[in-house]
Amino acid sequence: MKGYDAFCIYLGLKLHFTRDSYDYFKFNGKTKSSVKVYNNRKDRFFFDKIAKKKGKDVFGFLVANFIARGDFWIGELFDDEAEQIFTEWKRRMQSLTMVFTENINKIFEEMSSSEMHFDDIFISEDGTHPVLMRLVLREDISIETFIIMNKILGFFKQFDRDMDDDLLWDELKKKCLNYEPFVAVKDTTKYKKILADKVKESS
Repeated sequence: MKGYDAFCIYLGLKLHFTRDSYDYFKFNGKTKSSVKVYNNRKDRFFFDKIAKKKGKDVFGFLVANFIARGDFWIGELFDDEAEQIFTEWKRRMQSLTMVFTENINKIFEEMSSSEMHFDDIFISEDGTHPVLMRLVLREDISIETFIIMNKILGFFKQFDRDMDDDLLWDELKKKCLNYEPFVAVKDTTKYKKILADKVKESS
């Protein structure tokens, strides 16, 4: 992994998460950048450093930080927070089923404490955000769980109707749709069973 390679990955991911017109997977991460452009950048030292430090982990390290921080300058990634973000992201991705199960349990604990039914967590009333959305914004459940639940239940459409022109929802939805291909859960069968079993248990 060279500094220029890290720069290309960073630039492709930055465009993916900040520009509606760019899809990292559709364009295979390719951009209009060049070695000449890279060599003229004053911050290329940071890309050389991150390539040497992270090697094959550069891609995951950058994805994790784009999800957690939004847009950022490469020079911001040399702190403990960036490492903690990456470590936590790897843990979630390596144990996605376990994290999903833990998160579903948290959701039902929240429902129980508020005497709610499962359908209630998707409801937006009087301008308030749905309980499920609040849980992911508070990081009580992971964004990956939120995305997988939508793949199973398709509640984003309901959120769009109920929270039309809600900037916070628009921002979260965009992040989720951009991130979903990186989560790469094509078969939701086991997740459906985990959720269905918990709903049945609580009814």
